[in-house]
Amino acid sequence: MTTDPVVQLEHEAVVIGGGLAGLTAARELLRHGVKPLVLEASQRVGGYLSPLKIALDPGHEITVDAGAESFAARDVEVADYIAGLGLDVVQPSPRSAWCFPSSGAPFPLPKTSVLGVPSDWTDPALAAALGAEGVERARADEWMNVAIGDRSNLAAFVASRMGQDVVERLVRPIAGGVHSADPGKLDVTALHPRFWEIFESAGSLTEAVREIRAAAPAGSAVSGIRGGMNQLVSTLAEQISGLGGNIAYGKAVSGLARAGNGWKVTIEGLHGDSSAIVTPRVVLALPAAQATYLLEQVGIGAVENARDIPPGSDISLVTLVVDAAQLADRGTGGLIAPGGAISAKGTTHVNSKWPWVQELLPEHTHVIRFSYGRHGEPADQSDQELIAQARADFERIYEPLTYTVHTAHVQRWPNALAPVTPQMKALSTAVAEQVDGLPGLAVTGAWMSGTGVVAVIPYTRKAVLGIV
Repeated sequence: MTTDPVVQLEHEAVVIGGGLAGLTAARELLRHGVKPLVLEASQRVGGYLSPLKIALDPGHEITVDAGAESFAARDVEVADYIAGLGLDVVQPSPRSAWCFPSSGAPFPLPKTSVLGVPSDWTDPALAAALGAEGVERARADEWMNVAIGDRSNLAAFVASRMGQDVVERLVRPIAGGVHSADPGKLDVTALHPRFWEIFESAGSLTEAVREIRAAAPAGSAVSGIRGGMNQLVSTLAEQISGLGGNIAYGKAVSGLARAGNGWKVTIEGLHGDSSAIVTPRVVLALPAAQATYLLEQVGIGAVENARDIPPGSDISLVTLVVDAAQLADRGTGGLIAPGGAISAKGTTHVNSKWPWVQELLPEHTHVIRFSYGRHGEPADQSDQELIAQARADFERIYEPLTYTVHTAHVQRWPNALAPVTPQMKALSTAVAEQVDGLPGLAVTGAWMSGTGVVAVIPYTRKAVLGIV
């Protein structure tokens, strides 16, 4: 039986959702002297930034990431922000990742690209990927009028500017690995949130990619954290509590409404009862489906189109710890085009990519991760079937002469990584415009900012400024 909500004492701010966006929002509120209450429906914070503990031998355990293991290095402010939390930002090995096309031999990925879109025509890896004719066709982009190009999606735009070979050999496997989606379903701003502004100024796709890369810090396209990206959320949670904020677990929010000059947040109880919190400030940091459900309650008309937005991908990560004296050189891992003999969409040779992991492992021991679940694919395999598939993919990719699987772990992330489709971009833009007129309310999360730490953190910090 549902009872009327019991209104609790007022809080200076309530953050709904304890993923990276919610924790960043709470930490930012504290920077401005506002003590927040974070409401998290589950029993842990951090969302997709989660630790994976691996027992190698009795008394020998290491921790790696069970979710995201790096962040794009295009924004020096994000690296500075993470370092400012007291974390050690580290660079991966300088070795290249590899690409596994649907047919033909694998090849090292060009390092001078963004989501596979090239920018340096002298890169020898580009010739290996496209061949002389493919490179010549792609270079034609530099002499095209800026008005030329099919802007309906990422694949169509790149094909119209640089040719289909760039899409099939580079963009499709890389975008599929990063966004778990076909580039034909991604908005062009998946390249960069301000892509169109950069493109119009640069005059070509090639030059736009050069500018995006030039704005990033020198070095690798990605960075990491010693100890894993999971250290980011655990550190944020510790600092939030240490600075006077509160995190409440097992608190699912079922209602949001105006309350005078503030907001009333309704929390659903375990037995059908509910309570309510009144606060002058709310930060909504939930995935699209949950966020739009609450926004509809406060009259945000833009969310009427949210029902047409496809769900995120059901991603499964299989981590194998193997003993092998010799593996084929695949650099830091690989990105895999659909349609070939390899089922995974990507693989990471974790200790080859991150020197800090290599330091923790015995000789000839390797940590290798496989990612499954392109957008729209069913996640109907059992853990045992996924592990068997990962072993088969491991043999195809790394070609071990002999090996032993020390341990295997499966991590599932259902409805993850909502793709940056044109529809999602239109929805998030419309929501941002309508929320801007509501004092004390901010909305953030990957569906608003774009995918990845480097998009979520700056967007969230700016959103919080609007309510403090």
